[in-house]
Amino acid sequence: MSEKPLKHPRIVFYNSCAAVKGLLGLIQRETQRLGLAYLTSKVAVFYSSLRGDRRNGN
Repeated sequence: MSEKPLKHPRIVFYNSCAAVKGLLGLIQRETQRLGLAYLTSKVAVFYSSLRGDRRNGN
């Protein structure tokens, strides 16, 4: 299967490292199940923190 470019990249924000790890695991399992395992290399996890006022959009 040839690799296709992502047409609509997404950014998802979580405020829990455990939730991020769970989501990443789910993505890995589902892409494997669907025969699209190459897509897991397109997922990147970035850890950072924001001040409370930045999280709330102020």
